[in-house]
Amino acid sequence: MEKATNNFASDLPADEDRIIPINIEHRESNPPNDIEMSSIKRFLRTKPANLTTLILWPETSIDVAEEISEKYTDVAGPTSIDVPLHIKGPDRSMWPGIAEETLRLVNNIDSLSDLGVNPRDYDIREYESIGMYMREISSDFNRRLQNLKRSIQKPIRLAIVFVSKSPDPGVLSQVTNSTHYGLLDAQSLVAATPQSKIGEWWQERRSLLTRAVVQLSAHAFALPPSTTISAIRNFGPIDNKVLEGQGITRYGPAHGARDFGRSDLGKFLIGETMEGSEARGKPATEAAQAYDALSESGFTHGKDKQLNKYLANAGSRLLDRRDVEVEEVKAEEKLQFCDLVPDNSFYFESNVTCVEYTWREGEFMVRGKKSKVAQYILEKLKGYVISLGWTS
Repeated sequence: MEKATNNFASDLPADEDRIIPINIEHRESNPPNDIEMSSIKRFLRTKPANLTTLILWPETSIDVAEEISEKYTDVAGPTSIDVPLHIKGPDRSMWPGIAEETLRLVNNIDSLSDLGVNPRDYDIREYESIGMYMREISSDFNRRLQNLKRSIQKPIRLAIVFVSKSPDPGVLSQVTNSTHYGLLDAQSLVAATPQSKIGEWWQERRSLLTRAVVQLSAHAFALPPSTTISAIRNFGPIDNKVLEGQGITRYGPAHGARDFGRSDLGKFLIGETMEGSEARGKPATEAAQAYDALSESGFTHGKDKQLNKYLANAGSRLLDRRDVEVEEVKAEEKLQFCDLVPDNSFYFESNVTCVEYTWREGEFMVRGKKSKVAQYILEKLKGYVISLGWTS
């Protein structure tokens, strides 16, 4: 303790007058022996580094706590406070609020009651401590998630991707989680388009929507032109007349995989932690102009399916480049265990990551498109929950 205190004191001002707490960890039901108790008494009396300290020896057994206290007073004499000191924790009336905030922070969702777990439904009088109360809620919460996971043969992770001329996520920030980048926010989605047919459908199934977002780890990202054009040029046909006409050079798959890895979608695929959008690749103006040229022929009548295959190849090459093991990568093919046909599917050992693209002309991630963005996401989620048999 003396060495640790001296090290800690080296960063404190010379006139430090605060009481410094020292917590003894992992010694529950293992009280100090006579030698240790004498060392504690000597430490407190000598005041190493001239600091006033408070030694805390947490104990779960009242009998052991009283034994430690008696042994200390036998060695050091009476104390200025009564020992053992009984720690009661927060008032019981505060427990539900604490539980709600803890669950929200840990699970990155706001609608806990939609998952069938509401801390205020538990009778706090039945629990001896807040720890026991929280443990009961946690067990119920995890049990419900496990039941959802067992409803499909292999966990699905979903990314809904907006491909357009927009260089950043824009309006997506208004329908995704503020603390977990890209994760959809169920309540914001419904609020963004309450009058639409799909909005009304989900309005009646709010709990299902929250469960779908959590179980599918459903995210939404924007794919900017810098990433899109690089993937098409480097994984598409060599003689792409449209992009050649825009002066877009084909550098090869390695270059395309590098650019793809810098996008939000690329980071999602390799499991990299994301805190914000940072897509790089072709200069913004050059890529935007190339995207406009590509858009002139439209993305309907199956034209987008070939583009989706180029993006699947870019994702596959990226995973290989980053040494991320993937069993297989498919484009426009039905999943092996249900009727879903994702644009891209990446089969990992722990899950299958499904990517759904929507190709749009111009800058689509702007304020005026918020309702359309929300509707598209909600339609996709509806398709998934129906195909998985979660609703009729």
